[in-house]
Amino acid sequence: MPAVAVCDTHNLFGVMEVGQCLSEKGIQPIPGCSLLVEFPGSVLGEVGFIVRSEVGYKNLLALISDAYM
Repeated sequence: MPAVAVCDTHNLFGVMEVGQCLSEKGIQPIPGCSLLVEFPGSVLGEVGFIVRSEVGYKNLLALISDAYM
């Protein structure tokens, strides 16, 4: 398997640990995160975000930071 998506909930702490182990084995980790999102009508839902590029990674970091605040 050349690559594996690795996701955590509300942060990337676990993704970094698992990603490092995967990289050491020659498998590309694809980071992701699930966040709570408020939809119209005050409905909360869990949405998964998977990184596709360096820009996407930076955008995910911004989303996680905003959600934490």
